[in-house]
Amino acid sequence: ETGYGDSPNAAGEGYNQYVKYCADFVNEKKALKMYYKYVKKIVSRKNRYTGKAYKDDPTIMSWQICNEPRPFSKANKAAFQKWINETAKIIKKIDPNHLISTGSEGLYGCEVDEVFCTNLHQAPNIDYLTVHIWPVNWGWSSRDRLYDALPNVYVKAGEYIDLHVRMAEKINKPMVIEE
Repeated sequence: ETGYGDSPNAAGEGYNQYVKYCADFVNEKKALKMYYKYVKKIVSRKNRYTGKAYKDDPTIMSWQICNEPRPFSKANKAAFQKWINETAKIIKKIDPNHLISTGSEGLYGCEVDEVFCTNLHQAPNIDYLTVHIWPVNWGWSSRDRLYDALPNVYVKAGEYIDLHVRMAEKINKPMVIEE
């Protein structure tokens, strides 16, 4: 396969080791080839219970490229955007009937770069902007004081949502808060 071995466990080997491992993906030709082959297989499938091709299935709203994809470095942003665009293009070619999203957390999934986040979602085969909200992970609260921090979480979440609404309006696409 790619020769990278198993992914480090963020909780075990540490988050930095996990990030380094994942950052290589968008530059690794073998991994991308395997990924694109997998995407084509999934999007081309038929539902074994209904016999209906996924591309013709009205119960599917959207294809999501990845759950919370990240470039994991400023240096990877161009390769990451190329991967997102290529994946969306492959999906749209097989299935022009369904929406496609990046699955991004939004700004925090885009190296905290508003221009990059906007451009990523502006791609012609990306149909809407996605947002995830992680108050504890992003330091808006702590697990042991979540209730006490709720006023701050409400403010920060509101600001985060408002920022993404402005981005979505700028590119004239809808926004979906997924998590």
